[in-house]
Amino acid sequence: MGTGLAVVGGLAYAAIIGLVVSRMRPGYPGPVVRALAACGQWSLTCYLLQSVIFVAVFAPYAGGLGARVGNAAASGIAVVTWLTTVVLAALLSPGGRRGPAEAALRRLTYGRCWLTWF
Repeated sequence: MGTGLAVVGGLAYAAIIGLVVSRMRPGYPGPVVRALAACGQWSLTCYLLQSVIFVAVFAPYAGGLGARVGNAAASGIAVVTWLTTVVLAALLSPGGRRGPAEAALRRLTYGRCWLTWF
């Protein structure tokens, strides 16, 4: 029952987001859309930052909160962490530039010539 309800809930969230986005006015995107786009361009950097924060907060050999907080508190910490990475990506990516982890990955993959595109 829980798995089926989770699938239905996920589909409901996707439908609600689709409705909200479809009713947005065309043209210049708002600050929320720009922040989410920046997070998408910095996706690897945001993922790595979230991983470091979660280890620092939840791992028993670091912050150790994993065993001491409930599901609601852990979810709250996760949402605050995600919002923090979205805001940081929006503030640190002027002009749609990619994040440092993405730039390093491209440099390792394609060589030095791709560094000028960032």
